[in-house]
Amino acid sequence: MDLSGEWSKVRRKQGSGLTRNEQKALAAALHFRSQGVYRLYGLELYEALGDWEGRHPMNHGTLYRGLRQLEARGFLSSAAEEGTDGRRRVFYQLTAEGRAAALQATVQLAASTAPPGWLDLGMAVRAASSDG
Repeated sequence: MDLSGEWSKVRRKQGSGLTRNEQKALAAALHFRSQGVYRLYGLELYEALGDWEGRHPMNHGTLYRGLRQLEARGFLSSAAEEGTDGRRRVFYQLTAEGRAAALQATVQLAASTAPPGWLDLGMAVRAASSDG
């Protein structure tokens, strides 16, 4: 049984040092940014990816581990806030460095053999270069 395809899904991509899931998280954050949504929380990102791809591309733990890794690298900033329902939520926002990394991730995903259908390079360029 050849597992090389499965392992390649979690290996860090050459050049960017990001996993495919981290690339998707950055590209999705940039996609949200293009729609005027600058801050989002993990569950919101998880649900959007599931809606856009017709299935959840990763589990919750993988997503949150990736978000923490992206924050540690300076691509995301986070702030914990109490929601109207009293629950604590951590909101994530792309940093300036994160916008550049998100644009690179979007381009790399678009050039892959199976690019996500929700990617839009024109949108990504505009969202990465806009202030906000």
